[in-house]
Amino acid sequence: MKQCPNCHKDIPDDAKVCPYCGMPQRGYQPMKRRKYNKNRSRIALMLLAFFFIFSPLIAFSFFIDNDLISSSSDNQNVTVGTYEEKLRDPVTHRYESLAAFKKHVTNSSQYISVLEDKESQLKTLYPQNEIDKDYLFDITKGNNVYVSASYEIKDGQNKIMIDYNYDLTNQNECEITYQVDHLTLDQIKQFDLDSVKKLVYIFDQNKNSKLMDRSQKEFISLLDKSDLTKQISHYGLGNVKESGKKSCSFRIFNQNDQYRLKFGYKTQIK
Repeated sequence: MKQCPNCHKDIPDDAKVCPYCGMPQRGYQPMKRRKYNKNRSRIALMLLAFFFIFSPLIAFSFFIDNDLISSSSDNQNVTVGTYEEKLRDPVTHRYESLAAFKKHVTNSSQYISVLEDKESQLKTLYPQNEIDKDYLFDITKGNNVYVSASYEIKDGQNKIMIDYNYDLTNQNECEITYQVDHLTLDQIKQFDLDSVKKLVYIFDQNKNSKLMDRSQKEFISLLDKSDLTKQISHYGLGNVKESGKKSCSFRIFNQNDQYRLKFGYKTQIK
């Protein structure tokens, strides 16, 4: 099980969307549009001809509503212009690699520079570790760009997962999960947050140390008051501390004769 970062309820590990609040989880991706197909295009033209003959009104309304049609191609060049706010703003192009986005999208440098800066800082913080990366770039009809980047870092017995979403507006979000395996109870209570704070600071330069310190202090107090042999279930045992649009959580799980510690941090970034 894992904890939904939005409503803090326990949900299955493989859940892509929280069944309680509807919050997308790590690994969630919108339905992918089918790529352009010549045969399908010919069939579509035949159907349109049929509608022209037998139902002109339907054919006319189909062509008027251009929002019903969206395209997606990793080989098509796009120029990103000024964002136009619309009630309906469908995705017209999607790229699933940084190279394709950089190659085919004009004016993409402002988005790429944000990612490259974060990744450079990650590499400085973890110089000996391989960083797995996943990208999703969506361009809408209104010339808005939505960027989703996921990173996974394995640092010894530590596993770090980062989901970073932004569109150069106030809708930016970052979620960080820091997991450490095979710890004793004393090691968990003495867990050093300094490296975690450095990681969080890469994505959120706002003041967050006090929130993490308070959350850790309450977590240790919870451990001291709890009978861990009885109270750590399959869902683990932990706490969540919130401050504005930020949340910080600590959770302990049984792991054979030792424990697993999972730290979570989520924020909306301006």
